[in-house]
Amino acid sequence: MKAELYAPYGRLGCDAPKVLFDRFIDRLNQTEMPDVVFLPGDLIGHGSVLNLRQPYSAHAYEEVMAIHRNISQAFATKLPSALLIPSLGNNDWLYHYQSPPEGNKTDYFSRLYDLWFAHQHLKPVDNATTFLNGGYYRMDVAPGLAVLALNTLVWNTNFKYHSVGNESEEQMTWLEQ
Repeated sequence: MKAELYAPYGRLGCDAPKVLFDRFIDRLNQTEMPDVVFLPGDLIGHGSVLNLRQPYSAHAYEEVMAIHRNISQAFATKLPSALLIPSLGNNDWLYHYQSPPEGNKTDYFSRLYDLWFAHQHLKPVDNATTFLNGGYYRMDVAPGLAVLALNTLVWNTNFKYHSVGNESEEQMTWLEQ
């Protein structure tokens, strides 16, 4: 299906194309450098992730991780002094609206942790424990100021919790502490 209207920077209701992201990063780099960038997740386009009826694909998984790597490298290269505070969205794992199951959790979260936090001067307070367990964390950004990044996907009605354990309860317990 071909669109009737040429829209190089995307359309309402569609995923943003790579060119829009590249222009955004370039523009930030050319103007005043931001101190902090909140990256709200849902970074992977809907066409790149699988639906639950499709079988696991190592190739598709590596494509998803390559997109995360490209985005992380763009921020590290073009905005090296900005503090990046990422959080997960509904399309940031291989399947729509799903966190990785126990068998993939360690690899996925550790790779994301390395991509997002390796180049940064601040790291999550808990030494990556909560991020590696469920994709959520706390970062102290200034004296008396902490930012919490939650993995709200585990509370979504499309989330199939039976495949990952009790992530939502663990995250809620952590949040209440």
